[in-house]
Amino acid sequence: MHAHMVGQARLPRDAYNRQRARAPAARAAGWVELTTIEQFMDYYSPYFTVVMGKSQARKQLRALRQTGTVADYIVAEANICAELDFAEDERIDLFIEGLKNPLRNRMWKRKCTTFDDLLNEVNEDDGITTLGAVMEANPDAMDIDAMQ
Repeated sequence: MHAHMVGQARLPRDAYNRQRARAPAARAAGWVELTTIEQFMDYYSPYFTVVMGKSQARKQLRALRQTGTVADYIVAEANICAELDFAEDERIDLFIEGLKNPLRNRMWKRKCTTFDDLLNEVNEDDGITTLGAVMEANPDAMDIDAMQ
């Protein structure tokens, strides 16, 4: 079942159809009129998805603030940045800007040059201990999977 555009929603579709119908190359290539919302979205989504995605992600990242734990903030930031390729320095700046004070001020003073270095500094400063850090500090530490 296809949903058809009516009323105001049909205006961009009709403009597209008129423009394409006048193009001889489009008619020769077997061009088909857009008649459903699905066709319309399939045709136009490549023009908007990436640009709107990056724009929206930047807006979300600028608005993101640490309201809970540092670990929760790291996860929230990673979820926003997962699909996008931010410049390293931009990501560092936006991440630090969202941290709570006084942690934010301490991180500005550290002058980290990579995002991974920043995460290490934040985790160390906040006292977050990961299994990897424990194993690195003490290679003989036991990794317990289960207890009976």
